[in-house]
Amino acid sequence: MRPNNIRFPLALLLCCLFFQLAPSPNARGGDDSTATNPNDAQTQTGRTGTAENTQATSTTTGIGDSGKPELCYPTDSATLTKTFVKVYPNYFFRAFPVRNMVSHGSSDGNVIADQSTGDVHKLPGPYDPVPMGDDVITVPNSPMKFYSVKDVIEDKADPQPLFEDPDMTGNYQSVGILSHHGNVTRYRLTAGGNFKDYEVDTSGGKPKVTSVGTLTNMCGDLSLPMISKDGTELSGYDSTTQTTRIFKLDFANKKCTPILDLGMPTGKVDFSYDGNKLAFAAESTRGTTRTAFFTIPAANDNLNIYVYDRDRKKLSQVTHNVNSNSYYPNFKKDDSLVYINIDYGGSGQEQVSYVSANLDNTPSIPYEANCTECGQDQYNKALQAIGKLWYSVCTAGQLATDDIAQLVALNLDPEKCVDTVKNYWNQQKAQLAQPVTTALGTRDAAGRLNPADATLTENKLLAACPQAPRRQANPTIVGDGGVFAKPKNAEELMSRKCEVCHHDWPTNNPKEMLKLGVTILQRIENPDPNQRMPRGGQLNTDEIKMIRIYFEKLSQQQ
Repeated sequence: MRPNNIRFPLALLLCCLFFQLAPSPNARGGDDSTATNPNDAQTQTGRTGTAENTQATSTTTGIGDSGKPELCYPTDSATLTKTFVKVYPNYFFRAFPVRNMVSHGSSDGNVIADQSTGDVHKLPGPYDPVPMGDDVITVPNSPMKFYSVKDVIEDKADPQPLFEDPDMTGNYQSVGILSHHGNVTRYRLTAGGNFKDYEVDTSGGKPKVTSVGTLTNMCGDLSLPMISKDGTELSGYDSTTQTTRIFKLDFANKKCTPILDLGMPTGKVDFSYDGNKLAFAAESTRGTTRTAFFTIPAANDNLNIYVYDRDRKKLSQVTHNVNSNSYYPNFKKDDSLVYINIDYGGSGQEQVSYVSANLDNTPSIPYEANCTECGQDQYNKALQAIGKLWYSVCTAGQLATDDIAQLVALNLDPEKCVDTVKNYWNQQKAQLAQPVTTALGTRDAAGRLNPADATLTENKLLAACPQAPRRQANPTIVGDGGVFAKPKNAEELMSRKCEVCHHDWPTNNPKEMLKLGVTILQRIENPDPNQRMPRGGQLNTDEIKMIRIYFEKLSQQQ
């Protein structure tokens, strides 16, 4: 049975987005390890324009040498395919259920991209192209428009919508599947608090889309709502609790009943097709009080992909980034994940790819709500110390909570785990137990090593290291480019991140742009995620500073 009305006490240092669950009293070995024999179970990873045709120099460290030791790169056992992009993905990214394709907005407009070839096909609209099955794709534009995927990937000059629904307004839509009988599939679509059902009939060759029933409006006060694949649940950020919650949808009574609280704000949560798993991207190492929604990450972020198994109450970490960010995870029907990855180069470049990953070989950690005695045995404490040490060495001194630290320790090869302990434990253990005050704030006890654990000996940590080497993935690499330069000024930044939606901004008229300056600054710095721009995102500190300087210069010139 799935837990109902559970609120997890999450204290992960997943700064702007995401979530932690408290661990189980059971030992934290591999997927099903026990405290009595823990090591036996270790069998175990909107930019403008098009990409430069530059061959990746490394699939591990990205396009530039990070200068970090080899131990900072755990073995990747998850990646199936890595496709370098041809246009930079913007704020919304979705994977098709079965087809090997993804869709997203870009500053060049909406696109469907083929992961097998990297080829890109344009479709109408500036943002939020969301598949409804494999044959239809939706585009919000008041009215909501439904296009044939076949028309788009055949690059028809001016594809016409199969259907338009003037009643369905809003954007950031998501889609669930209610039923499937022969050639007819019934879907539930939600956008902006509106819900409506549609039928797609593929018996006649070209899909026929029909509106079914009436429009229902509920849960409209949630931000970043994402419907489950069966159309019966909804995830979203609840401003009253300042956390992301899962709701049961009751259309008869127009009620959204909370059944799970993730304990802190997250980005968009994606449900697996059986509804059991939740995938999300999270900042793994920062301890701050910032409750930002998701934004296209900056190079100093540390976004990783996590999956929570609701039935088994286990959390797994899919990526282990040091000089990269991974975000926007999407489940496919085969239970694999697709997400965006950015590798950073030292010359201000970013290499962007679509990644497909298999979850079969990712170690997981048990969790229980409100558990105050979990993970307190010596083996788990040693794993926590190893992981915190690894994060400190590999992420410029940043720290991770107990649970995330255990996950990274379990993902280390024996040799890299031993190198981490022997080279750095005695040198850094005292420092790891001290509160650290930085520009990001003071890290609390959740992020630093418990002072008592700093007395663990090197041999205790070495005994906890995984014993079996992890299996190295052999991913298929598609394309050889995906390299983009970062914005050099506010004009480029706004073109990439703002004008995707604000096509009418008078960027070529300084006097008119200045009139918008106060409003723009108020919106991008608004603490209320429902009012802040970009919608569903947040500019980082450097980007806001860039735009402030831009308007200051405009003011001085007038």
